[in-house]
Parts: sequence; C-alpha cells; structure tokens
Amino acid sequence: MAAKAGADVLAELGLTDSAQPVQPGTVPLAGAHLANGTYVIVFSEFFHPMIDPLLMKVLSLNCIVVGCAEDESTNASMAFLCRDGARVWTVSHVLSEGGDHLGIEGVAPRALAPLLQAALQSRAEHGHDAVFGVPAALAEEVCGFRHGGRQNGPAPVFTRLDRKFADIDATLGELVRAASAVLQAAGYVQEDASRPGLFTKTTEHERIQVYLRHSTTPEIGVMYFDVRAEVCNRYVDGLMHQAVPQLHATQTAVLRWSGALDGDSALTTPAEVAACRSQLQSAFSPWLARLHDLVALEALVNGHPPSGSAMGEATQCHFDGDTGYSRLILAYLASNPRFEDMVVQTERALSRGKPDPKSDLNKVCNHLRAHAKPVSRATVR
Repeated sequence: MAAKAGADVLAELGLTDSAQPVQPGTVPLAGAHLANGTYVIVFSEFFHPMIDPLLMKVLSLNCIVVGCAEDESTNASMAFLCRDGARVWTVSHVLSEGGDHLGIEGVAPRALAPLLQAALQSRAEHGHDAVFGVPAALAEEVCGFRHGGRQNGPAPVFTRLDRKFADIDATLGELVRAASAVLQAAGYVQEDASRPGLFTKTTEHERIQVYLRHSTTPEIGVMYFDVRAEVCNRYVDGLMHQAVPQLHATQTAVLRWSGALDGDSALTTPAEVAACRSQLQSAFSPWLARLHDLVALEALVNGHPPSGSAMGEATQCHFDGDTGYSRLILAYLASNPRFEDMVVQTERALSRGKPDPKSDLNKVCNHLRAHAKPVSRATVR
C-alpha cells in the first residue's frame, strides 16, 4: 500500500491498469484505490521481486509505503514501512526459527507489543503458529488494509495490472540491433567477439570506439539504453604531446548519445521506446559523422553548460585525467570565441589561485598560439 496517487504508483513501478475487475490473488498483479486515498497492490506470490527494498525506497519518496508478505507453506511472514526513501521498520516471522520468533529491524510502532503479546498467548493456549499473523496485523493497524481481512465500508474494486512491456528484453534487443545496423553501415566493426556491444572504427586521423550500453530492470518495467563514444584524434593528441612530451591523453573526447539529445537513458514507456527507435533511425548516423569533424566534435564537447566543481560551484575547468587538455585544444582549433576565457577558468581551477607560467596548461596553450592553425585554415584535420 502506498500513500500516493494510483497513477503515480503504476508509473513508478512500470505497470498499466487493464481496468478489468479481478479477485486479488487470482492474477499476478491486482490493484485498487482505497477510500482513504491510498493505492494497494496485491501480488500472487510471496515476496514478489517488485517489493525489493531498493524499489520500495524509490516508491516511498515523498510518501509512506507499507508492505506485507505471507507464505503459508513455510509459515513465513513479514511487513515493512518505508518513508521518504528510507526503511523505517521491518517485522518478520519464520516458524523454522521458533514459534516465538519475531525479527524486528528499525523502530517498530507501539502497536506491535500488544499484537505480539496476544499472539503468544493464543499460541500458548491453542498450540498454533499465531505469531505468523503478527506482521500482517501490524501492517493493517498502520494502513487500514489487509488482504482477505474485514473491510470498513464498501470493498475496494481490484483490477488486473499489466507490465508495460510484454517482453522487456526483446524490446531492448530491437534497439540494440537498430543501433548495431547504423554502426555497421557507418563502417564500424566488432573486433572482439567476447564484447558484442563494442564497435570500432579506425582511420588515418582517429580511432573511435563506440559502446552500446544497455540493461533492464524487469521488476519495474524500465530499460536503459545509451551509447558511449570514445574518440582518439591523432592530430589533437599530437599537439598536446608536442607541447609537453610526457602528456598523453587516453582519449580526445568521451561522449554519450543521450547527452547529445538532452535526454535520459532510462526508457519507461512504449512511447519513449518508439521515440528512441526513431532517433536511432534519423539522428544516430549524423551524430556519428560529427565525431570525425573537429569543429563538430568541439561543439559536442564544449557546447554543454559548465560542469560542477567538487564544492558544488559552476566551473569551466576543461581538464580531466582521460582527455587531458583536449577540450581546450579542440576549442582553439575550432576558433571557439570562449577559448581564452576557458584557459583562464581552467588555470584558476588547477592552480588554486597560484598561476604558474611554466605549467603544462600554459605550455600547451602557448604551443597552440605559436604553431597550430584553426582547422578552417589548416590542411591537417
């Protein structure tokens, strides 16, 4: 049960409402709106994967989520409450650990003590596993609902809930195949059979490795799809090495396909999957072509807002361990009007207020000004 609008619960768990009335427990997933404004989902199996603690923490952001699970075949039961993304308490019983067993994590409600006392007394008098029902009784005490219990007022109407994607892995596979086809048409090859998601293209000017990154979270109907491109341009790397021989960046640029689209790699609805498929067909090939053009590559690398510093402040430091000073070199070659400002910001961040005219940064920039030409006038890419 979640103290949240039903539409929000379904969206966050990757479910859709079929609107077909059902008896809870007769289908894998059934949901209903309760009179108190909360939404309840009944699963047909014990500890369904959807009530994974991490998922429940996400669902409980800005609300309260109460969960309960019982397995009569093993006499195991549990209940929990999450609030604002944190697990507040969990109460569990496993008969194999003793008839009086009741595990308690966190700070349980005061209502637990009398419920447990009554169950222990009933067990002593009648000999049955009365503690088994304590977690469910506690959940009912907190949220006012218990599957199969008595209802105050009209009984809630349950409807069958379906996953948004009938076969989430097959759907994701279609996206991967579409991206692979575009890469192969652009001249990328798979050099390592053990890494089917890695494609490489090598020319006289650069070596580009493209990784298809994808995964699924079937429990909530979410798939993740993105493309990571690592560009190593020989001309850019050569300029940096000429300025400071010991400098050698691993990459010239590291880019994400979703970043170029200002989108998210998480796909949660069929509409988002269809949009991703359409973008792969229309925009992916042009994006790959931009990786070979220094001016276009510079726009991809330096066209985003300033990143954040370790102190949370905006910074335009254009240096990192993987690409070195490549972003600054690209900015100079592409005649980016912000180049000098970028140098100042980078020096300020790296020197911590103590500029050094002989620093690697200044050596690289001085070398560019003295020996490199913007690509619009250069014959070398």
